[in-house]
Amino acid sequence: MKNLRDILLPVINDIRAGKKTVEVSELWGASKALFLFGLWRETGRPVVVVTATEEEAESLAEDLRFFAENKALVAAEGAAEGLTKNPFAANSPPIANGGSPFSPPFVSLFPPWGLLPFEADSPDSGTMGERMRFLYSLISGDRGIFVAPVRALIQKLPPWELFADSVTTVSAGIQLDQDPFIESLIGTGYESASLVTRVGEFSRRGGIIDLFSPAHEHPVRMEFFGDTIESLRWFDPETQRSVADVKQVVLLPVRELIINSAGIERFSARTGDDALVEQVRQGIVPPGAEFLAPFFYDMDSLFQYLPDDSLVSLIEPEDIKKQIEEESRKITEGRAEEIGEGRTLPEASELYLDSREIATALTNVPVLSLGLLGTATASCRMDTKSTAWLGVRLTRSLAGGEERKEPAEGTIAGLVEKLKAWRRSNQVYLVSGLDESAARLQKLLGEYGLFISRAAEMRLLDELPGIISVITGRLSAGFSWPALNLIVITEEEIFGSKVHRPLSRKTKTATFLSTFKELQPGDYVVHTDYGVGEYQGLSHIAIDGFETDFLALRYEPDAKLYVPLYSLDKVQKYIGAEGAAPKLDRLGAPAWARTKERVKKDVLEVARELVAIYAAREAQQRPTFSAPDNLYREFEAAFPFEETPDQERTIEEVLGDMQRPRPMDRLVCGDVGFGKTEVALRAAFKAVEDGFQVAVLVPTTLLADQHHRTFSQRLAPFSVRVDTLSRFRSRSEQQETLKGLKNGTVDIVIGTHRLLQKDLSFKNLGLLVVDEEHRFGVKHKERIKEFKKLVDVLTLTATPIPRTLHLSLAGIRDLSIIETPPLDRQGIQVVLARFGKRVIREAIMRELDRGGQVFFIQNRVQGIERMAAFLHNLVPEARIGIAHGQMKEDEIESVMSTFIAGGLNVLVTTTIIESGIDIPTANSIIINRAERFGLAELYQIKGRVGRSRQKAYAYLLTPAEESLSEAARKRLRAIQELSELGAGFRIAAQDLETRGAGNLLGKQQSGHIAAVGIDLYTQMMEEAMAEIRGQEVSPEPDTQINLRASAFIPEDYVQDVSLRLAAYKEISGTASDEELGRIAADLRDRYGPLPETLKNLLEIMSVKLAAKTALVSRIDAGNGVVNITFAEHAAIPADKVLALLKRNKGGIKLIPEHTIQVTLPDQTLHTAATAVKKCLQELA
Repeated sequence: MKNLRDILLPVINDIRAGKKTVEVSELWGASKALFLFGLWRETGRPVVVVTATEEEAESLAEDLRFFAENKALVAAEGAAEGLTKNPFAANSPPIANGGSPFSPPFVSLFPPWGLLPFEADSPDSGTMGERMRFLYSLISGDRGIFVAPVRALIQKLPPWELFADSVTTVSAGIQLDQDPFIESLIGTGYESASLVTRVGEFSRRGGIIDLFSPAHEHPVRMEFFGDTIESLRWFDPETQRSVADVKQVVLLPVRELIINSAGIERFSARTGDDALVEQVRQGIVPPGAEFLAPFFYDMDSLFQYLPDDSLVSLIEPEDIKKQIEEESRKITEGRAEEIGEGRTLPEASELYLDSREIATALTNVPVLSLGLLGTATASCRMDTKSTAWLGVRLTRSLAGGEERKEPAEGTIAGLVEKLKAWRRSNQVYLVSGLDESAARLQKLLGEYGLFISRAAEMRLLDELPGIISVITGRLSAGFSWPALNLIVITEEEIFGSKVHRPLSRKTKTATFLSTFKELQPGDYVVHTDYGVGEYQGLSHIAIDGFETDFLALRYEPDAKLYVPLYSLDKVQKYIGAEGAAPKLDRLGAPAWARTKERVKKDVLEVARELVAIYAAREAQQRPTFSAPDNLYREFEAAFPFEETPDQERTIEEVLGDMQRPRPMDRLVCGDVGFGKTEVALRAAFKAVEDGFQVAVLVPTTLLADQHHRTFSQRLAPFSVRVDTLSRFRSRSEQQETLKGLKNGTVDIVIGTHRLLQKDLSFKNLGLLVVDEEHRFGVKHKERIKEFKKLVDVLTLTATPIPRTLHLSLAGIRDLSIIETPPLDRQGIQVVLARFGKRVIREAIMRELDRGGQVFFIQNRVQGIERMAAFLHNLVPEARIGIAHGQMKEDEIESVMSTFIAGGLNVLVTTTIIESGIDIPTANSIIINRAERFGLAELYQIKGRVGRSRQKAYAYLLTPAEESLSEAARKRLRAIQELSELGAGFRIAAQDLETRGAGNLLGKQQSGHIAAVGIDLYTQMMEEAMAEIRGQEVSPEPDTQINLRASAFIPEDYVQDVSLRLAAYKEISGTASDEELGRIAADLRDRYGPLPETLKNLLEIMSVKLAAKTALVSRIDAGNGVVNITFAEHAAIPADKVLALLKRNKGGIKLIPEHTIQVTLPDQTLHTAATAVKKCLQELA
């Protein structure tokens, strides 16, 4: 039995002997990555790998990381000398902070710009960050593995020396002049922002500079004392809180175009464009300026950045050669087209390498040619096999009455027999994406008598242990390597392809940040006491010489209300049903009180109805469904995606309901594509397995068709018959289905309201699944209610329900919320581009060439026919259809069904298209005039693609001739980076949540939400539920406080008005002194030492917290005393008051109208605040 070193030795000997090209063949799947990893380990040299496409590069990099993160493999077999040291050169700090005693190889991917050659646009900051990290790793002497696709390789780069000079290392304790430092940041592409949340941003606030360098995972906060950096701290971009001190950080450029004075002079001489030169001098770099880099300096290639002892490996050299030719053609055509439009551009050879230059560069380094097939010598043929050759794929399930333990090909029993045979002479590893699926695999195979051990990492042992191990990780494909006696099989190769979701962090952003920070003058707000008003900004007012800020609100007819900032908890941004504008209230008029009373009465009614329905259901009984068994687990394992945590929890809740004796009535909320259908499928499978039938009710024929395809596909191996009833079926087909339902041969039926007709009878219906119940009419809903008395009902909805409303209904309505978005199942690549023929044609052809379909969003019905004609002339190969809201319903349905069936491959449409429709082959979306859409809307539209294993593209087109407003540019950039934020980003989806609340509670409640706004409505619902549960709900007084002190956040402390407002909102919403202390620490961390007026505000807020608990209505200071007035319903025991007066004789007295007067030794705020809190504490 050979080890990896023995296999690699002939290759390494050829390299050492000076052979220029060494050919290696017969490497399948992830064995390529294991080979390259072994080569890195044995030689200790940097390995640079070139692939033909970006997809191959991403897949290979993921495989390499799998092996590189295996410490046992890295340290095994006495790896080459020098590899146990930190791989970074002594004079360059490591990119990731810290590091283990020996570092695994740094696997780095070099992405291309993601733009067409010479396009008038710039790469996004995420791509730039990755490229900068890659180049820094090379120049800092990292002995890692570097992966670059052809498109990245041919792109020339800034001169090595210029890039190296633009990298800055900053340490705590050094002297740094802030103004030149800020200038250098701008020169290397950093942008100023009020809040630093993404790579390439910086913010300066007094003696604090925040910035986000591509070199690090976290942004850094630099705190200065004069010109000395007093401290460096990582901070969390979501909460803006510091998380850890750091000694040293690396600041990399965030733009590949590095500008200095010599470059500007050369640029001026070559272009002669004085206006553009002046712009560049001022630090304003137009989009697409990166393509003008040769006007600033002579470019280097990636080969000049490689360490001297690098090895270069070409994956499938023939494919690479073809790709270089294809890219060269695009470069020539692109340049000609752009020059035809009047742009001044450098020669293509100044910016890109051609095949001849690449071939020349490759003669200077040892090259490994890795191909599947080839003419390698016997010692360099690796003779690996694919898992398809091994035959591990499960193709059928022996469901029903067959003997399931029979070891037939394509069954679990058959696979178990193979695994038992292989383990005698091989190490066998099963690779599973998640810990949960690894445990499921162990359990599933264990029930067939095969013990699987859990391994933390892979080891290549000299002895064969005779066991099979399951390991958590991600590999593109398994392999069998007979010479190593090694078999690696991925979970996907057994159960079918899985789409991996990146592990996401939940967002920690508080809700006030997502709504209140966005409050702009002119927006509507709701004051709980005065009703709907219009926000007019912050007003700074002095009263009796004491200054403070107020929130200025306008009411009808033209009345102003000034809300003190400690009472901001009474104000919410108004969010009504479907974003309609509300009517402003009149100050002091009874209308608002009447509205609140009416809403409260109806809310109470809704709450009582829900409680009554719940109680009636609790009293019903039916036989329980069985617990999940091995067949169910087999079905579960075949799910082609990794379950999100929310999805897993929801499935558990549904199965739990089915195992209880009362009928299930659960509502599952989750946006389109969040995995609700799979929840329904698991419940349906369980019901069918237990001998029951399932009906799936959907609002449209298109959805019925889609669900039929999904259910049939998933259930095909399990002998389950799925039929559909809709307009797409002929009369005879419908009759056949009706007969099957009656005699029990149809297990699952999917249909529109046809399912609710009386002529339909089931042999043994056990489960009804309702998709989007709110879209059915009243008559249909009544029929659904009848079903609820008889069978289990699972309702699905795509409109999110507000989290707070969910909590208030807990225990009354069984609700499951799937909040983890499926962002980046396969990563939606967002491309920002100017409207242009080349961009559009390239986008459409890229999709059509891989057999896909394209959505083209044109959100104006007027020009839609003209746009379709333009696309037809531009891409004559495309079959183009049109759909918009002014067409008849059956016309839209006809176009959509043709599109779904593949009869059309480009659909020009408005945003109306059924968002619930899943079209796995539609993986490109082009959004024209993207700057006109809101953030939430763009997010929703973008989510229509990226639902399959194909990489998806979203092109955001903006007009070629117009310059975008700053707000629109930031919005589009935010959408572009959403793909990177993963599921942590939850768009401020209040508009959607409002719709969800209306759908859950009915039309009338939507009207009430429109009247008072979602936040106040939710608060009323909580109070109503508390009242029904018998809890006492007493109104809290809005304490008026006048402690004669200036209390506000100075403008020069927090300069951005929206951030100042958000800070005020957070301060006013605190519930405890601990929380107040945390806010003070956060402000100190973000903005520096607290100014006196802000300390005063926090002190007043602390008094307000104590006053709220004690039901105090007013606190007034003046002339050496402070008066504390209690609300009328504040029941303070008389004996406590008397005891207080007795203890403080002369210092405290009782005066009329529920007031206690306290004499103060001095006039300071601190004295007054301490006295008030002490007094209230003694009365508590």
